[in-house]
Amino acid sequence: MPIPARHLPEQAFARILRDTVHEVGERFLAAVVDQLAALLQAQTVFVTRALDAPPTRVEVLACSRAGWFDAFSLAGSPCELVYDGRSVAIEQGVAERFPAARDSGCEGFFGFPFFDGEGRCIGHLGLFFKETGGLSPALAEQLRLLSLRLEAELLRLDTLTHLESAGRKLKFQNRILKMAARHAPLPEVLTQLILGIEAEHPQMLCSIMCPNPDGKTIGVVAAPSLPAAYSAAIQQVRIGPGVGSCGTAAYSGERVVIESIETHPYWANFRDLALGHGLHSCWSQPVKDADGQLLGVFAIYHCQPTKPTASDIALIESLADLSSLVLGHYAILDELRRRATTDDLTGLKNRACFMQMLAAEFQRSQRHERPLSVLMFDLDHFKSINDSHGHAVGDAVLRAVGAVCQAQLRSEDLLARIGGEEFAVILPETATAGALEVGEKLRAAVACLSIPLPGQAPLQISTSVGCAMLSGGERNHEELLSLADKALYRAKDGGRNRVCGQLAD
Repeated sequence: MPIPARHLPEQAFARILRDTVHEVGERFLAAVVDQLAALLQAQTVFVTRALDAPPTRVEVLACSRAGWFDAFSLAGSPCELVYDGRSVAIEQGVAERFPAARDSGCEGFFGFPFFDGEGRCIGHLGLFFKETGGLSPALAEQLRLLSLRLEAELLRLDTLTHLESAGRKLKFQNRILKMAARHAPLPEVLTQLILGIEAEHPQMLCSIMCPNPDGKTIGVVAAPSLPAAYSAAIQQVRIGPGVGSCGTAAYSGERVVIESIETHPYWANFRDLALGHGLHSCWSQPVKDADGQLLGVFAIYHCQPTKPTASDIALIESLADLSSLVLGHYAILDELRRRATTDDLTGLKNRACFMQMLAAEFQRSQRHERPLSVLMFDLDHFKSINDSHGHAVGDAVLRAVGAVCQAQLRSEDLLARIGGEEFAVILPETATAGALEVGEKLRAAVACLSIPLPGQAPLQISTSVGCAMLSGGERNHEELLSLADKALYRAKDGGRNRVCGQLAD
């Protein structure tokens, strides 16, 4: 017995077009599916849009059936056939043939694809019927023409969405870059960057990790929505293969996508930690500078196993680019600050930084009537070292002296190289006796140094140290330093390799 065909009178089809001509966007889509469902007595009429490419999941933009899906997977659904780029007509047996439709109680399904300018299927019009039956040729043509109108509206909506998204993205990027240009604290800038992304994509929980000073580990710099305990636990993640998503991405320089933390071997050592905080997926993108050097790792977590779509990949790449601009900017600032305050040869503070810090300590000590001492020392007969062994050996001597003297000092003391072979130390809260003791420790440490020379006996060196303590008679910090310098020359005149102190007048 032939299956009956469904019809839609021409005047009814014309009425749909007439009643919806002034509607646009989602109101147009909703009006069309509601009228089609009523006129054709369909169980469900709906319009979808692909969420990824190639399509595996779709978003339901309009549906005649209240409470239906907001989105669904194409696998096991007759809709999957439409996304192959062809109209689909199944007149009976839908629930038997397709697993995803078994609970629908439907017999028939008809689908009409929508295409973009490059011929890719981007959505479709779908109709489910409880009864068996086909479409008359006239109705099939009417629905095909209506699908072209729906396709045009979908493309218009997508264009508007992309324009609005691009506008928001540009505004957001400008705000972040302005914060960076004004030298806001880096964690604050990165936090705002992440919050802006999470506002657009609330299902994502983001973090930015950067290399620690040891160069072997990375730690969280910003992760406003991750559990605080989780962030605290990953401050020393080793950079290496198979070390979670971020450690691996930092090591390989390549994006690492872990769809399920629970099952992936990279997360073996962190699995309980992540799952215990409700984190089930992690995609990590390395952030590099223009020379390919690692600046950090941008990570996106989800609270369920999640596979990234093509748009997700494009998003994480764009976020890495924006993060690169921000982190690169601050890396340059840090390098400029370092060069402004640091002696390149020894890694100690330079003269400019020393004088600035001495001025601040001088004022603090005067204001609170607290002791302050300054040491000055230089290397005995250093010119002869350069003349006899060359500047490379002289540089090695200066580096060794800086390192061994730094090891003798407290964290609150400041050691600087203030001239060729001249060094100086600020000793807060230190009176004369304590300063002379520190001076002797420095002298003894330098005397114990042994600088290897190729084919020769190791080089032994010595230093002379001058000490001055703030007494209240100095007009400024430079006078205090001058007193230490005079004490240094007394040590030189007294035979070198000794410590001399001079109490400020």
